Parts: sequence; structure tokens; C-alpha cells
Amino acid sequence: MSEFRAKRRPNVGEQVVFSIGQDDQGRLRATEVQELHFVQQKMAQKNQQIRQRNQKRSQQAEFEAEQKKRSFLGLAFMVF
Repeated sequence: MSEFRAKRRPNVGEQVVFSIGQDDQGRLRATEVQELHFVQQKMAQKNQQIRQRNQKRSQQAEFEAEQKKRSFLGLAFMVF
């Protein structure tokens, strides 16, 4: 558990997330060990950021579509 990223060692029974790596002698060991709760919080924050970004992009796309529609209608009136 030397790879545990918190400032303490995990308690017995505590859920953690880890990657599997090898030590110098080729034995399997847990690497990048993090508390499950911490990882879930970070994932929730990231998902919220993604949702906000997608909402902004959607609003921008709607705005641009309206602008194109208005400019097209404006050109149609100018031609006739």
C-alpha cells in the first residue's frame, strides 16, 4: 500500500481503486491506489463539467442556427 495517495493508509475493509503494475522483481502489485469515495467525487465533478460544456455548446449551436436563418431570410427579402 505504499502507493496509496491519501496522507494515511487505508483501513481494513475500506474500498479503494487501483491499477495493477509490477515491482522490480516482476511481482504484481497495486499502483495508484486511491480511496473509492475520492475517485467518485472527482468523476462526479468531471461529469458536471462535461454536462455544462455540452449545454453551452448546444446553446451556441442553437444561436448560430437562428443567426443563419435570419440572414437567409434577410437575403430572401433583399432579392425579391
